Amino acid sequence: TMYGQPVAQPVAQPMQQPRMQMMSVQVPQGMGPGMPLQVQTPSGLMQVVIPQGVQAGQVFQMQVPAPPPRPVQAAPVYAQPPPQVVVQQAPQVVHVQQPPQVVHHHHGGYGGGYG
Repeated sequence: TMYGQPVAQPVAQPMQQPRMQMMSVQVPQGMGPGMPLQVQTPSGLMQVVIPQGVQAGQVFQMQVPAPPPRPVQAAPVYAQPPPQVVVQQAPQVVHVQQPPQVVHHHHGGYGGGYG
């Protein structure tokens, strides 16, 4: 028979395993133990059953899946554009005080001194 066989459990991938976080929920008026309650969590709307011994107005703890971590490479979102420092530049008049490009090789060209 099949009853003596171990039940094959799917192997949970570490990447897909949701992290849990605790969340405090206040029981609304008119609600009580054993009643389903819809709770807005960071991961969206979820339904939880109010535990025994918790009356309306009291707060109980529930475990909700933590929201997925933000991608690290996401750029921060600015509510207003950052100050455009690049525009406030001096006019592009570049005076480079370079000596004239007259190079005197006193050591007999590029081959001297190497090996």
